[in-house]
Amino acid sequence: MSSTATHQTTPIFDGSNYPVWAIRMIAFLRGVNLWNVVEIETRVPALRDNATPAQVKQHEEDIAKKYRALSFIHSVVTEFVFNQIMGCETAKQAWDKLEEEFLGSGRNKQIRLQNHRRQYELLRMKDSQTVQEFIDAVIKIVNQIQLLGETLSDAKVKDISQLTISDLVNILEVDEQKRAARKNEKTDLAFTARIKVAALLFTQLDTYYHSKVKIGNGMYLDAVGRGIVGIQTPSGQSKMTWIYFLKFKHKAFKVFIKFKAKVENETSLKLKCLRTDNGGQFTSSQFEKYLEAEGIHHQLTIPYSP
Repeated sequence: MSSTATHQTTPIFDGSNYPVWAIRMIAFLRGVNLWNVVEIETRVPALRDNATPAQVKQHEEDIAKKYRALSFIHSVVTEFVFNQIMGCETAKQAWDKLEEEFLGSGRNKQIRLQNHRRQYELLRMKDSQTVQEFIDAVIKIVNQIQLLGETLSDAKVKDISQLTISDLVNILEVDEQKRAARKNEKTDLAFTARIKVAALLFTQLDTYYHSKVKIGNGMYLDAVGRGIVGIQTPSGQSKMTWIYFLKFKHKAFKVFIKFKAKVENETSLKLKCLRTDNGGQFTSSQFEKYLEAEGIHHQLTIPYSP
């Protein structure tokens, strides 16, 4: 293995999340055939006087392994961490020192293990959580418990003694799909109910009418249906509203002429006043001349007001 590839694949330890780093480092050291030197510290036997060339080579390799393993550990820690192990003479001493400093030992380890067990026992899936988020939380705590030396079998997962983690995942995913289906069903029913309630507001409704409406940002929205809405006022009198969907603003004048003829014919009353905003479609010379000729008073709202 080249030195470049070695440095690229070596996990760096900065003092945080020691359990995860330790697992990655053990796998790395096994890959370069050095973990046995770190795990079990043995003295390299002295070389015999009549050793063969092969034995001499093996002896030198065994000695080099010890220093190479220590060098690897030195190279994958930051300066802060290195200060904790700089006095260690062997790879095992350095490894044990790191474990003691950053993982804890004895009573401290047991306290951390008890805290993780308690978190595990109190795990409950929240309504806002997805199945995957809950599974990630379970697996994270299980891994923390196992890193502290306790084996937690699949059969012990979350108050369901007969289920493996894989079974639990499948059950939760099915449950989430059912919950999503129920939610969609309720949404559809609520939407349908709102449409039915809204339809009651129309005294006349043409559901077959289809058109497009241009909005302020230049986009077009589909307009389906048009009608007349009846509104009950506090005085008990009804106000009728006619709704027209315009493709373009400049068509407002022609639509108004049609509207005026329709409403005057239906009510047998004359239109006397028109209130609009200051939009150019309502203040054009053509529109103003028509209103003046028909004797209709034109009221304009204050700019930038509803």
